Amino acid sequence: MNLRVCALPDAGPLPRARPRKASDQQVSHTLASSTGAEPVYYSSHAFMTSDDNNDRLDGVRSQLVSAAGEIRLGPMTHLPLLLRELGVPSDQVFFRAGIAPELFARPDNRIEYHRLCELLHISEKLSHRDDIGVLTGARFNLEDFGQLGELMRHSPTVGKALRRLNMHLHFYDRAAFPVMFKTGPAGMFLGYSPQRLDLAGSAQAQNAAIAIAARIMRELCGPAWRASSVQFSHSRPHCLPSFRKVFATNLKFDAGISGLHFAASWLDQSIPGADTVMFHRLDEAERRNQAEAPMSMTEQVQGVLQQLIPEGVTASSSVARHFGLAERTLRQRLHREGTTMHELLRATRFELARHLLHDTALSMTQISGALCYADAAVFSRAFRSWSGLSPRQWRAQRVSGVSPGS
Repeated sequence: MNLRVCALPDAGPLPRARPRKASDQQVSHTLASSTGAEPVYYSSHAFMTSDDNNDRLDGVRSQLVSAAGEIRLGPMTHLPLLLRELGVPSDQVFFRAGIAPELFARPDNRIEYHRLCELLHISEKLSHRDDIGVLTGARFNLEDFGQLGELMRHSPTVGKALRRLNMHLHFYDRAAFPVMFKTGPAGMFLGYSPQRLDLAGSAQAQNAAIAIAARIMRELCGPAWRASSVQFSHSRPHCLPSFRKVFATNLKFDAGISGLHFAASWLDQSIPGADTVMFHRLDEAERRNQAEAPMSMTEQVQGVLQQLIPEGVTASSSVARHFGLAERTLRQRLHREGTTMHELLRATRFELARHLLHDTALSMTQISGALCYADAAVFSRAFRSWSGLSPRQWRAQRVSGVSPGS
């Protein structure tokens, strides 16, 4: 793939977007409620007349609670302007993705994660920029999180703000889980773990999330904050200068999970301008929201497994302890939801395996170790039982552009 010179967009005049044509089969649509107080549900028929594309808009809607597999658009609303600054007609990108660009004007609108990944994948291809996710995330500010961002801004300390992020993000993002754990006596790791890792564009979504995480830390801690290193669960990008400029620290690729490493001492820092009264009001509001839209135990376990497996933990007893439950109670709750720990562990390992095979250059031995297998042979047998192919065959088919198993 030919790549353009990976310079950051300048602050000059924006290129004009390509005028819409009748051949696009797009309908000009004035949103009478675009300035109203409530978000609007957009039917696919409001924007597209092509029957082939109508069904592709079903994954976009607007309400105040994210359903399973959905995310709130707020943090990604900077994408259309970024595309125009890069000289890419954003209407063409959105049309090819089957998504109405007007949806990105309302931060409370929700979109299915696989739709967003498709949009980012098309954005990467048409712009010839594999830094599109990082550049989008680098424009984030806490206001993009809505009420959650305000809660974090008014938290007493950085640590409490990040704990609120962990507690409440699923109300806004039901397609991934924040990851936060200690790394030794003086280090912390903050990452992002999507439920689906096999989607084209998933790497760009993760890159955006890690750039957002860095912006969160800088807003909470001030300009003196720096990550000690940043790691990505994909291979080295072509547009490396953008990564270096956005993160300004040591970069590592082909990691098991994407995220930031930083000094744990930052967690104790007070947040300038935080209002204690506002914090308690917002905290109570978020708790009410969480009570009205709880996650299933299956979703919670899936998120925890994606965090624990790279740390070498696969025992159901350890997962139960994470939730403060007896192992038997955890099994009973999963049984009522129609699944088991064994099934979830198997599915999560397969998801992580496909991600590591496709998005990194890790060896079979390294991947088997990351997934807590005794050796590469055991991993290979397990992977073949899942996919019908050996890990090497599966990776080779993905590299050649052939759909595995076809």
